[in-house]
Amino acid sequence: MAEQQSGSRTSGLYYPAFLDLREKGCLVIGGGRVAARKALSLVQAGGRVVVVSPEFCPALTRMMAVRRVARRFRATDLRDAAVVVCATNDPPTNERAARLAVQRGIPVNVVDVPRLCTFIVPSVVRRGPITIAISTGGATPAVAKEIRAKIESVLPPRYAAFVTALGRIRRELLASGLSAARRRQVLLVLATDAGHEAFCRGRMNGLRELAGLRHGRAAARRLSGKTRP
Repeated sequence: MAEQQSGSRTSGLYYPAFLDLREKGCLVIGGGRVAARKALSLVQAGGRVVVVSPEFCPALTRMMAVRRVARRFRATDLRDAAVVVCATNDPPTNERAARLAVQRGIPVNVVDVPRLCTFIVPSVVRRGPITIAISTGGATPAVAKEIRAKIESVLPPRYAAFVTALGRIRRELLASGLSAARRRQVLLVLATDAGHEAFCRGRMNGLRELAGLRHGRAAARRLSGKTRP
């Protein structure tokens, strides 16, 4: 996903945030390829996506997870929307929809028209539970794209499984009897390259061995600094 250009904005910084859109109404206005990309990203975020347009591109026609409304935008379409994305090739429609959304306090993004936006969309890297957003404030989207490519090169897709496994190990550590300070220490080690290498060698067992969880209570006592006399 590429960062949007923010045009002439020169003062102030955007506040970075991640929105929880699960089961929230998400309105996409427009039926072209750009609208399809925006709709897909909202679906992937768990939103209940409605797309309004007189016509739909093939990608939107095939998208089963969205509700399509085959007509022009109406103000009533905003009724259940938690977020709005305007992606039409009709500037008056985009401006009207954005103005109405702002009046109702609904976050709105108008693709490539930053003066009408209350939020912009960053360049994003996803690896399972990891989401990394990169933004230059819209000043130079090409730089954000380059940074994204560099991050993707050092975080291969398999990294998603590693992070998911660390979540499981964390739960096991919570049940191990270790002190909070020692758990943090162990997790910091597991999160390093050594942890990733252990996972690549032995998957969950590799992480458990590095954490001392494969050897039961004796290992737990050793990790916690307690040994029997």
